[in-house]
Amino acid sequence: AALMLALSTGLAAADRLSEARKLILRKQYGQAVELLTQEARQGQPEACWMLSALYRKGQGVARSPGQAFHYLRCAAEGGKVTAMRGVGLALLAGDGIRKNVVEARQWLERAARAGDTVAAERLASVDQPDWPDDYSALVKVLKATPAEQISTLPPERRKKVSRAGESLLWPFVREHDWVRAGQLLGLGLEIDRSRQDGRTLLHDRVLASDWEAVRWLLRHHARAARPDAQGNTALHLAVMQSKTVELPELISAGALNVANRAGETPLDVAVAANRASWIKALRQAGGQRRKNGLNEAQYAEKALADQARQAGLPALHYAAQTGALAWLKRQSPKSWQDKDPKGMTPLMRAIEGEQWQTASWLTQHLTTLQLDEVRWIDKVLAAGEIPLAKQMIARLPDERAALHVLELALKLRAEAVYAALMKQISLQGASPRLLLAAARGHAWEAVRQWVRYAQPVQFDAQHRHALWYALAAGKRDISELLMEAGQRPLVRDLFGETGLHAWVQQGMPGDNGLLHLPGVSVDGVNAGGQTLLMTAVLAHHPDAVKRLLEAGADVHARDDQGNTALILAAREQRVDIVRLLLNAGAKPGQRNRNKHSALNIAEQLGNEEIVRLLREADKKGGWF
Repeated sequence: AALMLALSTGLAAADRLSEARKLILRKQYGQAVELLTQEARQGQPEACWMLSALYRKGQGVARSPGQAFHYLRCAAEGGKVTAMRGVGLALLAGDGIRKNVVEARQWLERAARAGDTVAAERLASVDQPDWPDDYSALVKVLKATPAEQISTLPPERRKKVSRAGESLLWPFVREHDWVRAGQLLGLGLEIDRSRQDGRTLLHDRVLASDWEAVRWLLRHHARAARPDAQGNTALHLAVMQSKTVELPELISAGALNVANRAGETPLDVAVAANRASWIKALRQAGGQRRKNGLNEAQYAEKALADQARQAGLPALHYAAQTGALAWLKRQSPKSWQDKDPKGMTPLMRAIEGEQWQTASWLTQHLTTLQLDEVRWIDKVLAAGEIPLAKQMIARLPDERAALHVLELALKLRAEAVYAALMKQISLQGASPRLLLAAARGHAWEAVRQWVRYAQPVQFDAQHRHALWYALAAGKRDISELLMEAGQRPLVRDLFGETGLHAWVQQGMPGDNGLLHLPGVSVDGVNAGGQTLLMTAVLAHHPDAVKRLLEAGADVHARDDQGNTALILAAREQRVDIVRLLLNAGAKPGQRNRNKHSALNIAEQLGNEEIVRLLREADKKGGWF
């Protein structure tokens, strides 16, 4: 009664706050919350301050640290000094919100300037970071500390290294935190300090192909000629790591003709690895080689033979796997289909190494693929190398092999490939398995052609049949053909979803007439008892919700947990969908098995717009 009097007689703000305090003293917290919320919406700092306390303690409302902080900030922004201090301390501790030391200092400074001695004392301790002795803990503190305060890092802490011997500079260069990395360099940290394995930060970033960090290190005078434990410079490692010249500045950084412990210069390494772009760039810069009296071709032959021996492969197969096409073109083997100790041909090795140009060249030298080589078309198609796939298809040994490749092409939706394959396959080779592959690959013309193979029904590993995929794609005409051939529309896959549920999850693309097919129900459920309407809500598709409602979907249906579509929409915090469901007659007072209604959930989540909509619906329908 006191609450209604306060609201209806238009008491002054001070009177309403006084009335709220009395309600709290009488432990009538719910009425106090409602009265204070009206004032807080007007930005009244004292109301915000009191609401913050109620949300923090869970008095009259569900306990919510997030909402408590929201109203605490509201009070601080309204000028309440103790709230300013509270916001600063909360941000400093990460109490219910994400920790933010910089913003915490700003609020504490505002409170201190306003005369808050507690804030002033806490601010003094914030200004002096606590520098831990442990390396990992020290890195975390440095990341959280404002860059301008890093200069206060004590000299003894600057020397800290990880167990691997990495200085404090390493993590910040790896994360591209150039401001803090620059600050640490200014404190005297060595840019060329090596860790226990002899590698410097420059070596580390080259091996990670982190060219932005390499460029930053060179700009800050990192020594490119410094060797690691094997005598390799950063330039040696760059040639080994990258097929192309990613950072020309590295070539001119002073390590052009430095030899490693094996006596190899970067150019030697480039030639041995067949790095054409590196060979050209290094030679143009004046790079030299240590040839041991061999000419270029002899040196390359010896280097490749040595590397093949280390890899345990015949030279022919190793060259194919590493893309040494120039070396291959100089060979004249008796057969390009000889197998290595692991039963792989040079073509298979080239595909394994993703050396597509080499694989194409080898394919041109073959008349017919071996069956083992046919299986490698899978990887070629998966990599999107369609021209090579077509070359290999032209050399398939028989129709059985062609059917295997066609099934894969359909699965991967490689239309250019299965168009070429259809010319090599008779319709007598089709089967229910191939029909399923066509539907899974959305090759709808092939499905039309092979619809007579709809029986016996073939299921894939996800327990989906051809009709499941047609429904999921919104293909009404194909679905009708498959249903006429005897396939059932309400089959659930391993995840408990029907094809129609999958269609709704995608926003109901294609033909809305699917809902009117024989045997299809607009209120059909998945394994969790969720209707198509509920699926549209959970997938955040308001257009699909609207279309399903227009098709007569039951807005009051419940899933296995007793949830209605409205309860799920409130939980997902979708204002637009809540509005659609209410307009369709959804009852906001319905509760699930946990006794929660849409209003309960919206209030707990602090979504004021949904709460407002539900309360307005209550006034019209009296559902609560």
